[in-house]
Amino acid sequence: MLRLKALHHVHVQVADLAENERFATAFGFHEAGREEAKIYFRTSGNDAYSYVAQPGEQTQLCSIAFAVESYEDLESAVRERGATPVRPLTGPGGGEAVSLTDPEGNIIDLVYGIKERQPDAMRRPMAHNHPLARMRFNEAHDYPAMGPSTLLRLGHIGLFIKDFKRCDEWYRNVLGLVASDQLHIGGAQYVGGFYRINRGAEWVDHHAIAFFAFGKSEVHHMSFEVPDSEHQFIAHRHMQKGGWEPVWGVGRHPLGSHVFDVWKDPNGLRFETFTDTDVCNNDRPMGIHAIEASEMDVWSNDPATKYFA
Repeated sequence: MLRLKALHHVHVQVADLAENERFATAFGFHEAGREEAKIYFRTSGNDAYSYVAQPGEQTQLCSIAFAVESYEDLESAVRERGATPVRPLTGPGGGEAVSLTDPEGNIIDLVYGIKERQPDAMRRPMAHNHPLARMRFNEAHDYPAMGPSTLLRLGHIGLFIKDFKRCDEWYRNVLGLVASDQLHIGGAQYVGGFYRINRGAEWVDHHAIAFFAFGKSEVHHMSFEVPDSEHQFIAHRHMQKGGWEPVWGVGRHPLGSHVFDVWKDPNGLRFETFTDTDVCNNDRPMGIHAIEASEMDVWSNDPATKYFA
């Protein structure tokens, strides 16, 4: 089995790179490097980069990259999974990669050896005065300054797909992911799932990838962790003032439990921030849910169709 460590970066092609760059800066990304017309964006965390954008005739997903434990995992993917030959990476931090193709035609890169950066200093955790646990004494609440989100890492990605059964089998059997929750219609037809990286007894995010059978193959959203929900509310005001297009938020998903906020860039790509997500290990059983009874946001009465529009 491939030994995945984490989701590393997502690579997209956009019709208007200048507008995507302007959005990315407002959202909280920092430029990590350029390669001809391709831009590498980093968060404030330790990854050399987390988001890559290049110009093209139309906006589309180019690839999703997972970091693996060792060079041997790359060789194993070539030998046992039919991956492309090992190649050097030319972006910030170097490293090497191989590529697989999922049943929907999405390129899944496995990367190893990308040198990490020293993460930026982060504000102290929010001190919350709970009735049973006071944390602030003779001091006022310290809230973030108005501005972009403090992005820490790429946490997960959501995909629209055509064939749920084939994707479910491929991501389990080829990448070794584990389903945390699945959604069905009428008790028989499965149409959505949330999959985490398999680290055995180690604690990992509720999901690194989610997919939803909507009759098309494309990226739905890319989600980046931030320190806390107050960062999201402040950044939401910042994005509103900048005239950017909101999709949904700030809200809380019932599956995964994370607080989320979603925005669209001028190319139609959805970017999400999240915090306070569930963590799971191999002791957690898979949840099975009827989509008819599922909610998108426990804080909102808006229909789920708004999230997927």
